Amino acid sequence: MKLFVYGLLKEGYSLNSVLSKSKKIGDYTTKCKGLVMSGFSYPFIWENKYSKYNIKGELYEVNKSDLQNANRIELGAGYNLKELDKDIFGYVYPEPIELNSSRVDVNDEEKYYEWRK
Repeated sequence: MKLFVYGLLKEGYSLNSVLSKSKKIGDYTTKCKGLVMSGFSYPFIWENKYSKYNIKGELYEVNKSDLQNANRIELGAGYNLKELDKDIFGYVYPEPIELNSSRVDVNDEEKYYEWRK
């Protein structure tokens, strides 16, 4: 299964060890539009049909045990695992979290959000 990550599960962030047995495919920007990102200590993405933005992150080929561990963390925090692009899944929060954050970069030219340290 291909898992898209955009926050603390990314390489160099505090929860990346959860994906230690999985293969990082590389950087990835979602193809689907209609996503928004915010957050303070960690990011949230949620669906907004009016958004023209994508999310920039990383793509992993996850094995079963790493997926179970990631699900334990992310589903336990209230996220849903959804298909974002064809055969690519990611964690989406079920409702908007309206927090302004200096940790979310908004690229208005290329139309994407990106979480940064």
